[in-house]
Amino acid sequence: MPKRIWMSVVLLCAALSATLSVTIGVVRATHNEYACLQFYYNTRQNWVLDLNSGVYLHDRRLTGSPLDIRRGAVSPDGAYVAYVTQAYTGLYSLYVQPNDAPLNLHMPSFCTDMMTCWRAQPPTVTARRLQANTHWIGMGWSPDSALLGYVWLVRNGTIKATAHTPAGKLVAEQDVAGEHFIFHGWSPSGRYLLFSTQDRLEPVSQLTLHFWSPYQNALHSYKLGDVRGRPPQMLFSSAPQAERAAVILADGDGALTLYLVSARNGVERRESLPPHIDWRANWSPTGDALGLYHFDPPYWHFSIYEVSGAVHRSVGGVTTGASLAKRDGLREFYWSVDGKSAAFLQPNRDDTSALVRYRLADRQIVPIRQAVLSAYESHTRGRVALVRRNGAQVTLEILDVQSGAAQPLATRQNIREVLWLRGADALSFIAESGGALHVEHADLSRNAVRTLFRAWMLYESLYQEPATDFLTMWWRSEHGQVYLDAYTPNGERAYRYRLLGARESRAPIIFSTADKRAAVIFAADETETRYTQIALGDGEHATMIDSPAHYSITALWSPDGKRVALVTSPLSNAPAKARQRLRVLDSYGNIHYDFRAITVGLLHAWTRCG
Repeated sequence: MPKRIWMSVVLLCAALSATLSVTIGVVRATHNEYACLQFYYNTRQNWVLDLNSGVYLHDRRLTGSPLDIRRGAVSPDGAYVAYVTQAYTGLYSLYVQPNDAPLNLHMPSFCTDMMTCWRAQPPTVTARRLQANTHWIGMGWSPDSALLGYVWLVRNGTIKATAHTPAGKLVAEQDVAGEHFIFHGWSPSGRYLLFSTQDRLEPVSQLTLHFWSPYQNALHSYKLGDVRGRPPQMLFSSAPQAERAAVILADGDGALTLYLVSARNGVERRESLPPHIDWRANWSPTGDALGLYHFDPPYWHFSIYEVSGAVHRSVGGVTTGASLAKRDGLREFYWSVDGKSAAFLQPNRDDTSALVRYRLADRQIVPIRQAVLSAYESHTRGRVALVRRNGAQVTLEILDVQSGAAQPLATRQNIREVLWLRGADALSFIAESGGALHVEHADLSRNAVRTLFRAWMLYESLYQEPATDFLTMWWRSEHGQVYLDAYTPNGERAYRYRLLGARESRAPIIFSTADKRAAVIFAADETETRYTQIALGDGEHATMIDSPAHYSITALWSPDGKRVALVTSPLSNAPAKARQRLRVLDSYGNIHYDFRAITVGLLHAWTRCG
C-alpha cells in the first residue's frame, strides 16, 4: 500500500511538472512582441486574439475603432502621422502616432484642409493627443521630421503656434493676437514656421506675416497690407536658400502688391503689380531674386524682381493663341546656380523651342540651344535636362544654365519623359523603340546609361516616393504580366511585386512589410472585379488570397514581417452571408488562423498578450 501511494505521488508530481512546463512555455510565448493581435469586433467591443492558443478575449485596453488609413500628414521620413478628429461639438483635437498607412498613398506632410487631415474614427492606443478643442488648426512636419509644428485658434483674438517632437514632447509655443490665420508651413531650411494672421474678419483687415523659430522660441512679425476676405486672395512662396518669402496680396480694391519679406529684415521690397491674373513664382537658388510668370491674356509674361536692385519687367512673353481659355503657352524658366541669369524657352514655328538665357547684369537675351522639344529642371537648380530633335531621332542632354555647356546622354527614337532623382546625381527617363518602352537610368557622375526594364505598357508616369526615395512604377510586360518595380536612386532594384490578375486604371493599394520583402495587394482588374493577393519582392512568388466573391478591406503586417492579418468582407449583404473573416497568414499565403464573425471592424496593432 505505501508503495502504491508513493508511486501515485511520483506520477502526480511528474504530471504537475509537465503541466507547469507547458504553462511556462505558453506564458513565455505570450510575451512575444507579436503574439497577440488587437482588433475591433461586432461594432461595440474590442478584442485581443492570442495567436498561440487561438483564444480571443475582450480587450479593455482599447477605447475605439481604428483609424482611417488614408488621412493625415505624414512626416517626410514616413515614420509618423499627425491628424485631427472632430467631436460632436464641432471642435478638433490633434493626434500624432507611428504611421499606420501604406507609404504609397502619397499623403501630404502638412495640411490646412481639414478634409485632408481629419479622421472619422477614434485614435488607437499608440496615439498621443497634442491639442484638444479648437475650431481651426493648420499643421506641418519640419523637413527633417524632427518637429510637428501647428497653428491653432485658442479663442477669438488669440492664436497659438506650437511645436512638438514626434514622441509628443513640447518644444515651444507662442501666443499671437488675431482673429484668423493662414498656415504656410516650414521654411525650406526647417528653421522657421511661417503663418499669417488677420486682426479682424470683415470688411477689411490687416495681414501680418510671422516667422517663428521653435528652438529659440523667437517670433518675427511684419505687417503687410490691408486685405479683404477670409482667407484673402494671395500667393505665397518661400525662398529655397534664404529665410525669405514672397507674398502677392490683393487689397480691398483688388489692386495687387508684391512683398519680399525676410525673417530678420522684414519687408525688403514692396512693388505694385499690373492687374494680370494667374501669377506663379520661382525663386533664384540664392534667394535674392524672384521670377514671376503672370498671365495677361493672351500673353504670358516673365518678370524678375531683385530683393535689392533693379526690376526686370517683361523679360519674355509667350502668346497662348486666340482662345483666352487656352493657357498652354506657359513655359517654365530656369535659374543659373549663381542667380545672375535665367533661361527660358521661346517657341518656334516648327513645334520646337529655343532655349535662351537672360542676364540680369546687362539685361541681354543670349540664345543657348535650338530644336528643344521639352525641358526638365533638376532639384538642385542650375541644370536642365533637354530633349532635342536630332534628325529622325531625339537626344537627351544635360545643360548647365550658367555656362551653357551641354553633356549628351542618350540618343533614342523618342524620349517621353524625364525625372530627376533625389538622393543621387542621376535621372530616369522613358525611351520608345520598336513599339516597346524602355525605362532607363542615367548616372550623371559616370555618364553611364542602362535599361532598368523593357515594358509593353506603363500605367503611370515615373514617380519617386517621398519617404523612401524609391523610383516606383507599375508596368506590363510583352507577355501580359503586370509588375510593380521599385529602384533606389542609384538604379538598384529594391523589390518587384508580381500582380496575378489584370489591372484597372486605378493603382492597387499595397500593404508591405517594413523591409519590402513581401506585400499584400488589394487590386481590381479591367472589369473592376476585386481580388487580394500576397507577393514576395523577388518578382516571381505570388499567391491569390480572395476570390471575386470576397474582397479585403484592410491588412496589417507584424513588425517582424512574418505574419499578416487580413480582414475580408463578402460582397453580399444577406444576413446569412454577411460574415467577415479575420485571417492570419504568412508571407507565402498559408493560413495560420481563420476567425469568422458577423462584423470584424479594422485592425489595431500587433502586441504582447499580457
